[in-house]
This record gives sequence, structure tokens and C-alpha cells, in this order.
Amino acid sequence: MKAYPLVWSNIRRYDDHIIMMGTFHIACGYLKMLGKKINGTGFAEVLLEAGLISSGSMSGVLSAKNDSRSLNSHKVLMEALARLIVGQFLEQHGEEVPFEKLPESSRDLIENLAKSSNKVTETAALSDQHICLYTAEYMQFRDDIRSGLQGKTAKLSMTYTNHMWLTLLLLQAVKTNNFTAYEQCLSIMPDLFFSFGGQNYARYLTYFSMFIANIIHSHPGATELLRRGAISVARSFVPGNRCAIDNTIEETFMKHAKSKGDSGSTGAGLSGLQTSYSAYQDGLNQQRNEPNLFKPFTFWQACLMKRTMASNIVMFGQQKVDIGRIRCQKQWSNQMLQRPT
Repeated sequence: MKAYPLVWSNIRRYDDHIIMMGTFHIACGYLKMLGKKINGTGFAEVLLEAGLISSGSMSGVLSAKNDSRSLNSHKVLMEALARLIVGQFLEQHGEEVPFEKLPESSRDLIENLAKSSNKVTETAALSDQHICLYTAEYMQFRDDIRSGLQGKTAKLSMTYTNHMWLTLLLLQAVKTNNFTAYEQCLSIMPDLFFSFGGQNYARYLTYFSMFIANIIHSHPGATELLRRGAISVARSFVPGNRCAIDNTIEETFMKHAKSKGDSGSTGAGLSGLQTSYSAYQDGLNQQRNEPNLFKPFTFWQACLMKRTMASNIVMFGQQKVDIGRIRCQKQWSNQMLQRPT
């Protein structure tokens, strides 16, 4: 995202560059805009009363700072609203359960599709006229809700479910590496960003979606390269379980570099070694237990010679003395003397 202002200002200069936007951050930003849309509508209070979130985590869910909890809460709310829509449709048709008035043969086709979902059962169900007519009536009912014929509250619920299905479709496109669905989602998403103050995504996501739509003509052959792994990476051998590239970056080396290295953390990165003495001490203990790591670790020791922790710098006359540096030098000297030859 930070590179796009340069591309925006110098389009001709960066005409040969293809800068991808992080799908994970796009999804989080979209959930944040969706949280702004439902704020004050009572949907957040529904999640609170249902026990899905607490009052302290409500802001994190609505702002999508807690991305996993926010996505789970939105999915549960979307399913609840979808069930209310289906219940209203059944009430208008005088049914207690879906497909109750269909012939037995049609119900058998739907049951076979539910038990074994494949191309054969799907084709058989879609070729049945009664099922097609029933589905068309339900889709018309959804269109009536979307147009406001069933009231403004129902219209708000329908627009919310549409936004959530768009988010889930984007995540599915990433997991299955479906570039066509990925391109389609990006072309629809800028509207919500534009409506609720996400000016950066509204501007640059629109530019990026138009760039992807015309990439066949502007960059011949680049589409195949993007399909191979520009939107997701496979971190396991499980099919259909790929991860967004920016999410993978956040969970691997960037997480290690930002970690503090205190108790309960998973590793000590650069910021942890420079700011936390306990993290540095753990590194020394690891070096003492594994002498083979001595040579690689001397580079980090040399980097830490320049540490500027305020608590370790004191004034001695007119000269600054780094107490932490002296302490580190003593520890290194003792370890070098104790190191087995």
C-alpha cells in the first residue's frame, strides 16, 4: 500500500512494475468498513448479548484489529441473518421446512446433492424444473428485500450478508488460488471503502482492479505468472488451504523481527534483542548450551554494542558511560574464556 502513492504520482515511470496488494490487509480493511456500517444499527449489541464477544473486545471486532475474532463474529451474524431471511420466505410460502411442497423425486435429488456434492448430483438437481422454479422464487424474494420492498431493516440485513459473502469469496479465491474470482472481488470492494472513509483503499484498490482487468493488454504473459503464486502461497500439502502472501509475511519473519522475546513469546527478533535485556540473556544462554552457534551470534553481539538504552547510559563527569555495554562486554569476555577449545 505504501508503494502505491509513488506509482500514482509516476505512472509512466513504474509502468513496467506490477505491485500486488496484500489480500489479508484488504480483507481486514473491508471488515473495518463493514464494522463502521453496522455501528449503531444494533448488530454489535446482538453479538454482545449472544456472548460471542465481550464489551472490551467489541471495538477490536468492529475495527477488525482482532482479525480472526472479527471474521468469526461476522460469519455467525451473517448466518443468523440468512436464517431469518429463509424463515420469512418459508412463512410466505406456507412451509415449515425448505422444499416441503416439492415432489418426492425432487426432494430425493436435493438429498443426494446434500449427501454427496459432486458434478453429477449438481447437474441432476439443476435439471429438475421444480427445483429451478423454487430457487427462482427464493432469488426473487431476495431481490425484493434488496430493493427495499420488505422494509429498511431487511434491506440492511441483505446488504450486510452481501458484503460478508464478498469477503468470504475473496478468502476462498486466495485459498484455492482462483485468480478470476480474486479479480472479480477486487473490482466490487472499492465501493464500501469509498462510502465509509477508506480513501486509500478506495483510490488505490480501484486503480489496482483496473490494472488487473487490463493486464492482458498492458503486460502480455503476466497473467500466467500471477496465477502461479502471486496472490497466495502453499504452506502445507493440504489442497485448497493456501495463505495470502502478506499474511504469511506477517506470521513468519516479520513476527520474529518484531517479537520482544519476553516470557510467553515465540521468539526474540531484532527489536527484542535491542530493547529487552532478558531476550539478550536468553540468546547468551542458548549460545552457552550450543557452542556451534557462537560464530553466527557474534554478529548480533557486535550490533548490540551500539545499543542506546536510556537506563544504561549514565554521566561520568563530562563523559557518557554505557553501563549496559560494559556489562555485555564482560559477559562476552567470560564466555570466550569459558568456551571449550
